[in-house]
Amino acid sequence: MSAVVRQLAECQEEALGAPGATVRTSLDPASGCPQLVQRQLRLGAGSLADVPSGGAGELWYVAGGSGSFADDDRTLALTKGTALLVPPTGHAVTAGADGLEVVVVVLPEDDEPPVAHVLVAHVDDSPEERTGDRTFRVLIGAHQGFGRATQFVGSIPPSRAPLHEHTYDEAVMVLEGTGAVHVDGGTHELAPGTCIYLPPGTKHCLENDGDTTLRVLGVFCPGGTPAAKREVAS
Repeated sequence: MSAVVRQLAECQEEALGAPGATVRTSLDPASGCPQLVQRQLRLGAGSLADVPSGGAGELWYVAGGSGSFADDDRTLALTKGTALLVPPTGHAVTAGADGLEVVVVVLPEDDEPPVAHVLVAHVDDSPEERTGDRTFRVLIGAHQGFGRATQFVGSIPPSRAPLHEHTYDEAVMVLEGTGAVHVDGGTHELAPGTCIYLPPGTKHCLENDGDTTLRVLGVFCPGGTPAAKREVAS
């Protein structure tokens, strides 16, 4: 398997079945990502949509706007930075006056039972951890008793990490900033909306070549810590 780098804006936008609701699929088996599916869900101001979910469950991250998520007998407020672990059933989502933008990663079905309960977190309430000159905040993962996958937000100052590899499948989306990803012997520009799939054992590194922080949203499976990596020779 090879890495995949795509720009979200170049992915086809499809209607979700409710006025003002659309979805773009950036990573999936058809684009070369066999294990994880990554999508962007967008709802216009005041839109209400019944949003289906699938796989073994999904990891959601609110990248912009606000709204609410109806889960059986409760309603959860969605603000920028909210993270959810969502069971593979339908859910009612309502956008606030500023609309709503959610990054969704569908978890692969495996021998374990599907996700049964919603977990919720917020990036501002998640402890900051450090690896080298980079920091990350784990949103959904083992600290909540969920070991199947890990969702995190990473912050990269102007720098270039050593070339390294991981043992897991990873889907990444750039939230803020610019830079480059060096992978499979090539270099690709990074900007908000860049989507990356990294198969296990892929030699890569992310470089922030700007003067502001590069922030990325990552989901990897099976779960663990974003600090776990093995440096490799260039």
